[in-house]
Amino acid sequence: MFPSRYPGVCLVCNVHLPAAELMCFKQDGQWRVVCHAHRDQVARPAVKVGYVEDLRSHRVSHIQEPHVTVSQVNLSSEQFGAYMTLVRSGQWLPDLGVSAFPASGAVFEVLRALNESGLPLVVEPGVKALLAAEQAAEQAALAAIGDERLFAFQRIGAAWLRSRTRALLADDMGLGKTCQLLTSIEGAPPLLIVCPSIAKGVWARELRKWRPDNWRVSVLSGRGSFRSPEPGEAVITNYDVLSSEPAQAHPWTVLVCDEAHALKEPKTARHQRTAMLAEQAARVYLLTATPLLNRPQELWSLLTLAGLEREAYGTFAAFCHAFDGHPSRGWGTPRATAALGFSRVALRRVKTEVLDQLPPKRRAMVPVPVTISRGDQVILDEAEAALLQYGSSVPFEHISRARAITARAKIPALLDRVEEFETAAEPLVVFSCHREPIETLGARPGWAIITGDTSPERRTLIEEQFQAGGLRGVAATVQAGGVAITLTRAAHVLFVDRAWTPALNEQAEDRCNRIGQTRGVLVEVLAAAKTLDERVEEIIEAKSAIIAASVDRASIVRVDASIFDDTPEQVEQPAPAPAPVAAPTPLAWEIDCPF
Repeated sequence: MFPSRYPGVCLVCNVHLPAAELMCFKQDGQWRVVCHAHRDQVARPAVKVGYVEDLRSHRVSHIQEPHVTVSQVNLSSEQFGAYMTLVRSGQWLPDLGVSAFPASGAVFEVLRALNESGLPLVVEPGVKALLAAEQAAEQAALAAIGDERLFAFQRIGAAWLRSRTRALLADDMGLGKTCQLLTSIEGAPPLLIVCPSIAKGVWARELRKWRPDNWRVSVLSGRGSFRSPEPGEAVITNYDVLSSEPAQAHPWTVLVCDEAHALKEPKTARHQRTAMLAEQAARVYLLTATPLLNRPQELWSLLTLAGLEREAYGTFAAFCHAFDGHPSRGWGTPRATAALGFSRVALRRVKTEVLDQLPPKRRAMVPVPVTISRGDQVILDEAEAALLQYGSSVPFEHISRARAITARAKIPALLDRVEEFETAAEPLVVFSCHREPIETLGARPGWAIITGDTSPERRTLIEEQFQAGGLRGVAATVQAGGVAITLTRAAHVLFVDRAWTPALNEQAEDRCNRIGQTRGVLVEVLAAAKTLDERVEEIIEAKSAIIAASVDRASIVRVDASIFDDTPEQVEQPAPAPAPVAAPTPLAWEIDCPF
C-alpha cells in the first residue's frame, strides 16, 4: 500500500481530501467519511471516531466503545506504544477485542502492529473494504504507468509520486529518479524544474527521451532570465537564477527541485526563493539521494520547504525525539520513529534492495607513505589537536590547510597507483577535494579532468569520450564531479581524500555504481600515515552511521488485506494480559522549533 494516500471523498462537500483532513463516523451501521469543516452537518445518530489527544492519561473508562482510534497526526508510534502498554497491562477490556477504523493512512501501520501483537483483533468490514480499495488503487496506479522501459521498482516509484501532490523521492544514486518523476506526471501541466547548473542539460535530454511529445523545453540561463512556465511548457533553470520576487505562477504548476539537499539551509536565498515557488505550486517534488547530509535539522528544513514536516513527524519536538537530540545539544542515535516518519512522505530504495543485477560496492583503505616537511608537520599537529577538541564540529579553517598539505603529499602515491591501472588497461575514476592532485592527473596523456571551472558542454564531452573508451581515466573534484555524469565504464574509484560530508562521497562513488554497471565497483581511499586522515575517516564513518540508522532504514508500508479476518471467532479466546507495567515517561512535546 502506498502510505498516506488520499483515502476518500467528504460525504457533504464531495471533495477528495487527504487523511489528515478527514474523520470517520458510523451511520446506520455503515462507516462514512467527512471532512473537519462539515463534521457537524452529518445526519444523526452518528458515532464519530475522534482523535486520542493524550494517551498517557487515557484509560478504558474514557472509551465509549471498544475501539482503537488512529490518527497519523495525533498518534505517534511512541504514543501508540504507550497505548499498547495499557492494553497489555489489562487496563483494556480484552474480552471485547480490538477494532481498528480508518482515521488516517496510519491505519495500515497500526493494523500490522496489532496483528503481530497476538491480541484479539476484529477488523470491521468497512476497514477491510478500505484495504482492498487501497490495493486496487495501487494496482490501477501501476497499470497507468505503462512505459515498458521502466524497471519494476521505477514503475512503483512513478505510481507513488502520482498518488501524492507533495513528496520527496530519495532513491539511491543511479536508480533513475528523473525518469520516475517524468513518467509520473499526467498530461502536460506547466513544469518548472530547478536544479544545479550542470544538470540542466541532463534534464533537457531526459525530457526528450521519456516524454518527447508532451512539453516544449525552455532552458534558462543568466540572472534576470527567470520566468514561470506555461501549460505545455517545461522550464529548466538553476537555483542561482531564481528571482527574489517571482511572478505569479500558473495554478497548475508542477515544481521539481533536483539535488534538493542544496536547499537544506533555510536562511539562504536559494531556500527562501524556492520556498516562495513551492507555496504557489500545485505539486511539489523534491529529488535527492542525500536528504540528510550532516545534521538532522537539515532534513527538517527540507521537509518544511515542501510542507511535509507535519505529516512526517507532527511537531519539531517529535522530530527531535525521533533523532534523539536538538540543534543546540547535539544528536544521538536515531530511534525507529526517525525512519517511520521519513517513510510517510518520502520514498527511498537503495541499489542492493531493488536492483539485483547491480553488484554491491566494496571499499578499501590503502595506506600510503608520505613525506612531510617540518613546517608542514607543525600545521598537521595543530589540526590534529583541533580535531580532538572539536570533533565533527571543528571549524573548517582549523583543518583546511592541513588537509591540503596531506592531499599534496599523497600525489606521488597516487601516480604510482594510476600507473598500475594504466598498465593493466583498466579505466579509473579519481576524486579529490583539492585541485592540485586533479590538475596533476590532467597533465597525463589520456586523462581528462572536471573541476568547478569545467563547462557543462565540456563535461558532456568528457563523459561521452570516457564511456566510449577514448580516455584512460577521469579525475574530478568531489563536488564538481559528483553529480549529473555517468562513468560506468570504470569499476574502480580512487579517492585521494574524501569530503567531510559522507553524502558527497557517496554521490561521487555512484558515478560508476549506476544502472549500466556490470561489474562490482571497488572504492579505494588513500590514507596517509602519520597524518589526520585516520581521525577524519572516523568522523566521516560516524556521520554515515546516523544516516544509515534513519534515512536508509525507511521503507514503504504495505499491508495485505487477506491477513485480516472479520469473523467473530477471532475474539473468542482473548490473549492473557501480562502484569501491569509502569506508564511511559511523558515526552517533551513543548520544544519550540528554532527555524
